[in-house]
Amino acid sequence: MRLTSVVRLAMLCGTLAAGQAHGDSKKHDQLASLEPDIPRRAKVTCAKLRQQLDRNSRQIGLNDRIAPRSWGNVPDDLRKLPPGAELCGAEAELGQVVITSGLYGKELESYYAPLFARIGCQPLACNVIDPRSGLRSQTRCRCSVPGVVGTITTDLQHQAFSLVVTR
Repeated sequence: MRLTSVVRLAMLCGTLAAGQAHGDSKKHDQLASLEPDIPRRAKVTCAKLRQQLDRNSRQIGLNDRIAPRSWGNVPDDLRKLPPGAELCGAEAELGQVVITSGLYGKELESYYAPLFARIGCQPLACNVIDPRSGLRSQTRCRCSVPGVVGTITTDLQHQAFSLVVTR
């Protein structure tokens, strides 16, 4: 994978430079009380997230943009949004789709595992990075079968995630 592709992937997988938090949803607060491992992440609109991604991309010398409301090359069976989620768009070169949603951990896995199974990519296994490891808490999901790799990675600071399918 080229260095610029790795940098783009890292940017879209949750290493954004953060602005100030904009508050958390009631659902997130309820989930946080049930699952203390869910970090507080700022709710963000797609417009704001695309703007931040574009700015970060330019700062490192790339002219990379998210095509608004595009699913890119994501298979039709995966083009479903969780309740309350918004499709921000796809990054053209890597085909990453960016979605705003408060889903995290097992909820993310429960929603997307049946969808990935439809394209033969199973099991979708999601792991939450334990902040005690020295890294920030994040959900990382992956499935892999010959010819297909699927990943979902939550943003570190915003209620958003990237979804990628490589064939």
